[in-house]
Amino acid sequence: MKKFYLIFLVLLSINAFSQTLEVPESKKALLFKATANWCAPCGYYHYVTDEIYTNHSDNILFLNGHVLSSSVGDPYSGEMHNLFHNAGGIPSYSLSGVHLTDWPPTVDMILDEASNFFASEIGANIAFEYDIVGDELTINTTTKFFQNLSADNFYVGALVVENNIEVSQDIDGEYEDVIQHRVLRTVLGDLNDMGSGRKLWADEIAAGAVSSGSFFDHTLTKTLESDWNYEEIEIIVVIWERNGDVFTALSSEDVAASVLNVNTVDKLSSVKIYPNPVGERFNLEMNNLSYSKVSISDQLGRNIQTINPDSDHIIIDVSSFEKGVYFINIKDSKSLITKKIIVI
Repeated sequence: MKKFYLIFLVLLSINAFSQTLEVPESKKALLFKATANWCAPCGYYHYVTDEIYTNHSDNILFLNGHVLSSSVGDPYSGEMHNLFHNAGGIPSYSLSGVHLTDWPPTVDMILDEASNFFASEIGANIAFEYDIVGDELTINTTTKFFQNLSADNFYVGALVVENNIEVSQDIDGEYEDVIQHRVLRTVLGDLNDMGSGRKLWADEIAAGAVSSGSFFDHTLTKTLESDWNYEEIEIIVVIWERNGDVFTALSSEDVAASVLNVNTVDKLSSVKIYPNPVGERFNLEMNNLSYSKVSISDQLGRNIQTINPDSDHIIIDVSSFEKGVYFINIKDSKSLITKKIIVI
């Protein structure tokens, strides 16, 4: 039985990544902010990108690129900053590869450039699906061209961001703890080194002329860091056009067509609930898995009870619950498992 289960998982994974994905004839803009926690103007103008993130994230995909000297910096943001902003100061903003030069930065500045981006024809778009097995991330992409396009090269890359990171941020000379959205953690794709500290990570899928209706399937892989909060990890895939030293993001996407998290599939078999249906009490066994929180919700999604387990086998009293269906939500740092119980 165990061998069959493993074969099933392998076949499920292969099937999930064997199909060309449907790509809508639409596009989204990529907003890259080069920043740092020690940068006082970066903190002062934090509200600008907060406004974009809160009210325009359906079609403008924002990410914080903390340069390497920042407390949450990575080895990629600084070089991407140089590629788009010619090694200028921070904070700096680019929209789909176009450096926004106005100062001070404003929401209108970003929205005006976004209007220019959306007013142009849809040349190409990209769709993706992904899974995380252990710490291994696999992203399957399909890029489709809707116009006859010509460029030196066309590339596909991916950006891994972690949302809701608390950072001690300099804000106009005073440090405060603030929540930063979508901090760049790592990139997927080959290194394209333009010299002078200007780099982009993305894989070439085509060069020269590409005909309307053409599509390209491509897979990207990466090992993630185990100390990142996987529940807050988000993926942005990008189709890049290169002409000389200029990279333009034709479109981006952050909503996956599907997610196959084999990590979670494996863990489901390690969680046992009995008896079920339950009258007054039931056993929850987590088989040596370390879970930080167990919560019970009703069919309307309302939280009924929260438990912080001190062992991998606990007994939960539901004698005061009304009869009906409830959901046991078992959460750790990398996954969320949900099981259904019936109270009779």
